[in-house]
Amino acid sequence: MWNITVYYIIGYAYSIGLGSLMTSAFAQHTGRSIDEYDTSEKARYRWAAKLLGAIERLLYTTAIIMGENNFIALWLTLKTISQWEKWKGADEKSRANFNNFLSGTGLSLAYGILGGMVVKWLGSNNFLLIFSSTIGLVILTEIFIIYAKHHKPECEKIKKERPVQKRKVPNKRRTKKD
Repeated sequence: MWNITVYYIIGYAYSIGLGSLMTSAFAQHTGRSIDEYDTSEKARYRWAAKLLGAIERLLYTTAIIMGENNFIALWLTLKTISQWEKWKGADEKSRANFNNFLSGTGLSLAYGILGGMVVKWLGSNNFLLIFSSTIGLVILTEIFIIYAKHHKPECEKIKKERPVQKRKVPNKRRTKKD
């Protein structure tokens, strides 16, 4: 019988390690498909989103282990509400960003839950469930990535067809100092 500490290490490794690897790949491809990933301005801050994702998966895993599933609902509600103003625009880009946010959050949640369940399944020696759930989630993530890659050319075509809209910069009027 393994030490319970090893179960926790393995569960959190699933959640944070495997989860970070797979959700980062997913975010990269979905972001590129909606033209939200490659800009140098956003690249400077991407580390913060990756760190937040790892922390969230740690929290989800802990909530599952402790049986505090309501925490997950509360966290997701607060996370969504805090970004609502940014996405509530009626344009396609805002909706695409919101859908990308929901997809990435859902996938991150799945890896966090998997990490918590791995701890429980190790305790009951249910290795087949660990193996099948892990393989299933990784394959599902890869299918989502392939789907995003498939739609990138479509988005590129739409981007080329649309005229480039310059960002409106407010006029700065200089006033004379009296």
